[in-house]
Amino acid sequence: MSWFVFRSLLRSFSRLPARTASRRQTPIDSEGCEVRTEYLESRVVPSALTIRFDYSMDTNDFFDTQEKRDLLQSVADLYAERISDDLLRIMPSGRNTWSAIFTNPGTGAQASIRNLEVPADTIIIYVGGRDLTGDTLAIGGPGGYSSSGSSSWLAIVDRRGQTGALGNHPNDFGPWGGSVTFDSVGTEWYFGSDPPDGSTEAYDFMSVAMHEIGHVLGFGTSDSFDELISNSSFLGQKSRNVFDANGNPGLSNDVSHWAAGTTEDGHEAAMDPDIPPGVRKLFTELDWAGLDDLGWQTAPIILPTITNPGEISTFVRGGGAVSVDSAATFSNLDGLRLAGSRLVVAVTQNAGAYDFLSIKTGGGITKSGASLKFNGVTIGSYSNGTATKPFKLTFNSKATAAAVEACLRNLTFTTLSRKAGTLDRTVTTALLNAEGYNSLPVHKTVRVA
Repeated sequence: MSWFVFRSLLRSFSRLPARTASRRQTPIDSEGCEVRTEYLESRVVPSALTIRFDYSMDTNDFFDTQEKRDLLQSVADLYAERISDDLLRIMPSGRNTWSAIFTNPGTGAQASIRNLEVPADTIIIYVGGRDLTGDTLAIGGPGGYSSSGSSSWLAIVDRRGQTGALGNHPNDFGPWGGSVTFDSVGTEWYFGSDPPDGSTEAYDFMSVAMHEIGHVLGFGTSDSFDELISNSSFLGQKSRNVFDANGNPGLSNDVSHWAAGTTEDGHEAAMDPDIPPGVRKLFTELDWAGLDDLGWQTAPIILPTITNPGEISTFVRGGGAVSVDSAATFSNLDGLRLAGSRLVVAVTQNAGAYDFLSIKTGGGITKSGASLKFNGVTIGSYSNGTATKPFKLTFNSKATAAAVEACLRNLTFTTLSRKAGTLDRTVTTALLNAEGYNSLPVHKTVRVA
């Protein structure tokens, strides 16, 4: 018995100089070729899902630096934080054989890898770059296969133990992997781990990679996704539950993306069809819900947490600045990305005209102009706060939970005049996470005498 499955499942992500720009789909070449597998880089974050990238077909050297590969791996780790499916191992032997079929990211031709071994709970993505022409930034999708052997073997290759992927109305998906291609000619890429500042005309690589891996995982490309489409709307219940607007989320014309401009909690969804330069769009809760609806098991995120358990501080007018809370704590149990996250501190009750919020040195924290260092490593930059303007600290990719906690413990309050009022001040602190997983605000009283 044998099966052959290979559909044109690549989906593209387009440049968006203006909101009205359109996307363009790049067709797949039907020419076949067989190649050998090279080194597979694996993620190290503990999780049920492992994403491995294979660079053996990156013949145009798009991933020509370790920094680019590390950045791509950091995107895979974002998926690993949330997805916890159990995928069966694909281990050919004897008469149970198969070939993984996918689009060669370096040429656009059809590629075939015979008897590829895929470990349990793992998907393999072949990545590279080539000239995609037009306004297409990248294309990606799950691979197909041909297989021969016992019925149980054929089922493993087809759905990897995901029983819901069986039948005429599937509600699950179990791919072996796929491929993603990035435009290597005519696109200016931003390869920073910190979010772009909005002034660049380059396109954010992390955002585009996040989007295309979503297609590899079946968003807009799987039968279980197609089962939930009705009149250009998506009927997934979990997506409906978190959608900003009433009813079901709308889909784009190709019904493989959210409709352009779709938002969740005010953030534009990562799986809509286009992106402007200078913008980072990682997954919103709506994007995660879409993956959940098509069959992936996505775990809820534990939000970062700030506490202020210390004694109430008293500021004496004319005296030195006091700590908001020298015993403050910070936890980031899910290891959410701190790069691009902001610590925001404001006087939210009884603010006086001379109130001033800042940060002191000590406990590993040092200053160099507007930059902050923790144990000698630059972790971000800050701006002082006043009665009408919050204190802000933006973290970079070197920031750790320990560094955030040290910053919290070094926050200070003062008033710059002896005439300042003596009402108790309420100082409110929150971490605004770069992925939208903000901490709950915490409030602390500071007395003025």
